[in-house]
Amino acid sequence: MQVAIVVPYASFVEANMSRAFEEAGIMSCIVKSDKERLEYRRGGLEFEKYPKTFELPCLVDSPLVKGYAPFPIIPQIFDVVKGLKPDIVNVSEHISFPTWLFSTLKRDWKTVLTEHGSCWRGFRDGVYNLIAAKLLVRRIDGFVGIGLRAKSFLEGLGAQKVDVIPNPIDCQLFKPSLSHDKKQNIVLYVGKADTFRGLHVLLPAMKLVRKRIKDAKLQIIGQEGNLSSYIRAHASGVEYLGPKPHHTMPAYYNQAKLLANPFTHAIAGCTCATSEALACGIPVVVTEYLDFPFLWHEGEVGFMTSFSDTTSAGLADAIIKALTSGEEIQGRCRQIAVREFSYRSVGTRYLEVFRRVLNTCQ
Repeated sequence: MQVAIVVPYASFVEANMSRAFEEAGIMSCIVKSDKERLEYRRGGLEFEKYPKTFELPCLVDSPLVKGYAPFPIIPQIFDVVKGLKPDIVNVSEHISFPTWLFSTLKRDWKTVLTEHGSCWRGFRDGVYNLIAAKLLVRRIDGFVGIGLRAKSFLEGLGAQKVDVIPNPIDCQLFKPSLSHDKKQNIVLYVGKADTFRGLHVLLPAMKLVRKRIKDAKLQIIGQEGNLSSYIRAHASGVEYLGPKPHHTMPAYYNQAKLLANPFTHAIAGCTCATSEALACGIPVVVTEYLDFPFLWHEGEVGFMTSFSDTTSAGLADAIIKALTSGEEIQGRCRQIAVREFSYRSVGTRYLEVFRRVLNTCQ
């Protein structure tokens, strides 16, 4: 079986997807523009590219709406994919140009859509959603949502038989390397320095944490955001490390005792930072806006706080619980990460979807 992952811009998510497919015995490649995602370019984010990647020149690649350019024009993309003769074309996002192109102008392939988003609620999104429900969904052969919200969103557009499969991570790269008793009381935050990920709530919460745990400190890894200047000017007990190459992240996860990403808006699926932290054996503190509550009971691999209760005091209590959790949580975090996010686990689940699509469409 051969699968072509076709996206406007590639990231480490698509690279990991291809490696997961390999693990399941699926031949795969990535077809994309010769540009990186806009936020990667701005933030200096680095990741290891998948070897079998076809990077094609594009005609349009500039911010169109609020700094986002979702549709680079890639003239050669259809001919290149047609020449590869894939069994499956795996596209990403219902609003993406390749999704419409390869589901509408099919040749001998079947199309599987992996939906990463779920909060498409603006006026422009409403128009896209209406058109997708009327014209796109019936042309797609298989659907995958990376979380329960993405699944619900696709079903709302009329999709049937939507599988929930999270984004994969490299559990051989991201693994525990430091025992719990040798870790510092570091709370790690990974992501853009902005209010969307709840950093404005986390900063004052850490002041309350330090009243109870004197040596607790917050490390922030990620690109500049709307709170960058505030952090530098006012936040004590905080290390702002900026963006780091993806392959260096295991060292930072393993030095920390927990990851805190108290999102203030709903997102689809489990963020890569959350799954990578779990793979390194560290618990997580999140809000219900992070879409994987089915992964744990309270205290099993982390602590979830309702954002309606994400006062600084409520978040601080959850962080203190996580900092004072015992050694046994490390093993549980690792076990769940391997079960849910490893290349083998994700690749096997995609293989089942691809086989079902090919068998159904014969």
